[in-house]
Amino acid sequence: MSWTEGGTQRSVESTLCDISLGGGAALATSAPTVGAVLWFRLQGDETSPWVEARVVSVAKTGFLGFGRRLIRWQFPDPCPYQIFKAAIQGFSRSTDIEEQTHPGFEKRDWRD
Repeated sequence: MSWTEGGTQRSVESTLCDISLGGGAALATSAPTVGAVLWFRLQGDETSPWVEARVVSVAKTGFLGFGRRLIRWQFPDPCPYQIFKAAIQGFSRSTDIEEQTHPGFEKRDWRD
């Protein structure tokens, strides 16, 4: 994540918490001010484009607010789909659950 602050370019690694085609949120040790333009790209993919976003809120986290900052942003244009898809890869919440049987009960015994 990168932004300009007082004529200086600031960059910080962050942990992506949420992303959609319209915006996102991440945790970082420092944050730009609300309304600032920030640029981000996915770590480990030096070929991915930098994506522009505008900071809509910054919140303190942790005990007495001494934790990382939760930065929320909005994209001026929809997030490029290849960035969105790469960002959510591995975040699937679906799991396969083994069907359990109990003595004396069969699946046909249950009513819907």
